Amino acid sequence: MTLTRTPTLTHDTRDWQGPGYVNALSSISSFVENMPGVPQHLRVSLKPNKEFVLFAGHSMGGHGCWVLSGHNPDITLGAICASPWLTFDLYSPFTTRIGYSLASTFEEHLMNAAAAEYDVELYASNMVGVPVLTKQGKNDQTVPPYHARRMQRLIDSHSGNLSAVISRENQWAHWFGGILNDADSMAFAQNITKWTARPRSIPAHFRVVTMNPASSGSVGSIRILQVALLSRKATADVTIHSDGTWTIATSNVLRFGFEKHPLVQYPTGKIVIDKHEFLTAQFYPGSHYWLRSQVWQTCSGCDWELKERGPRTYGPLARVLEGSVKVIFGTSGSNSNSAAAASLGVAFANDLFFLGYNIPVLADRAAATMSLPALGSANLVLIGGPDTNAVTAQCARRWAVPLTFHNRSFTVGIDTFDGPGVGIAALAPNCFSASPDQLHTVVVVAGTDAEGTARALAQLPRRSGMGAPDYVVVGGPRYGWGGVGGWLASGYWGNTWGYSPSAATGPSVGVMGGGPGQDPYKKHRKQHITAAVVGVGIIIVGVAVASAVLGAGATYFVLLHRAQRYYSDLKEIELKQRHGGKT
Repeated sequence: MTLTRTPTLTHDTRDWQGPGYVNALSSISSFVENMPGVPQHLRVSLKPNKEFVLFAGHSMGGHGCWVLSGHNPDITLGAICASPWLTFDLYSPFTTRIGYSLASTFEEHLMNAAAAEYDVELYASNMVGVPVLTKQGKNDQTVPPYHARRMQRLIDSHSGNLSAVISRENQWAHWFGGILNDADSMAFAQNITKWTARPRSIPAHFRVVTMNPASSGSVGSIRILQVALLSRKATADVTIHSDGTWTIATSNVLRFGFEKHPLVQYPTGKIVIDKHEFLTAQFYPGSHYWLRSQVWQTCSGCDWELKERGPRTYGPLARVLEGSVKVIFGTSGSNSNSAAAASLGVAFANDLFFLGYNIPVLADRAAATMSLPALGSANLVLIGGPDTNAVTAQCARRWAVPLTFHNRSFTVGIDTFDGPGVGIAALAPNCFSASPDQLHTVVVVAGTDAEGTARALAQLPRRSGMGAPDYVVVGGPRYGWGGVGGWLASGYWGNTWGYSPSAATGPSVGVMGGGPGQDPYKKHRKQHITAAVVGVGIIIVGVAVASAVLGAGATYFVLLHRAQRYYSDLKEIELKQRHGGKT
């Protein structure tokens, strides 16, 4: 068994979200592999198993306890979460943030979705069947008891058992003796060790939830690998029948696979996925299930991640700071621009240094002398567009993102942005990563001028609780004081790194799901007007014949129905033309 305590240390841990989450899991692997401080002659007998983890934490560590166990229940032997807060918006309400004052509900959604993967309440269903002990002081004025009780209620409700979570409350405040090592904690830890000898039973009905496959492990042996619509929750509802058949109903899932873990059972018989039957289970990473053209089928290997987004390449922007990071600034152009780019890179790295990072800052000329594997084995923050940064230029020639740079302007999708002080921060695949198991990303930070570049870099979240989607365009008269409502455009790329109007805001898409915006197809529709008139004319001729037989009422219905279908076909053609044959 591996005991992982997530105590309240400093805010360098990012509240066990983002880099803090990755660091916690990496520390487990490192400890198991290296066993620091353990004498050599005891390493075999005392070697821990990272498949059996007891997560325990207090306060911020209690939040980390929820995050780590809820995202990785199949390796969670148990969880002791003491005085735990749930989410930032409950602990420190977002209602006071003036940055949302001018934002539409959809713009706010894009912002919040970037941090929603660490909303532990959404992941409560993943905890069904996991032994949990909560501890709380009734007089806690730092983290109100409401937080622990709320999560307890959610897990109990998902479990259909009002005592699924063991709860212990005392009369203390936030700090009290024996928070994680009193008799209750020791008895709980001793009791759950029995599951190291045999798998614990899986409920006959359970739900798998993720907001982002990049930070989610398997639940009941099921790991979601790719979602259909980014920024939206993906679920798999599972029913295990008496004959061993697993029936799975998915929502917003494109790919998933089964993983084998000693703590949990996995399917050995027939699998039925959204009414598509398979005789045996496919186990990841060797094979997985893929929803292609509305039909589930099996897919072998991981090469799909070289062209499509998956756990290693999903955003949002802040994910570029997880793992090894290099900052590379451009040196082409005027000396003043090069100096400004270098200054931005150093200031950015210094800011992160005080949060526990140690990030090298390189000029593009120095980076050009590095080997491709060296550049491809890390996430990169590229300061400067292709005209000023040689590394950005290399990636721009190869990436699939719909982002192109011009002389003092750039285009995202079909929208071109120019003018002073306009900038963009955008996630893209690391063009130097060539192996499916070594995929990384880059964030390109560039502007129409030095001020635009600086404004774009300021949008890259450095702390937990702050979010930004895959790309953000800033500038214009409402920059700064307008907050999120002052952004010029933002959104998430699609699964093939393409432009996704349903997950974007900007001049041409309006505010999807919000107030009125410009018609996203207006400027592209003129070329089809003649075809549309001819098509409708043909329809009217056909309708004239129908009216003689069916009457005027049927005539109008047929006319409207056919015209609507014809218009929909035209719009589909436009989308395919603009996005390389893909919609």
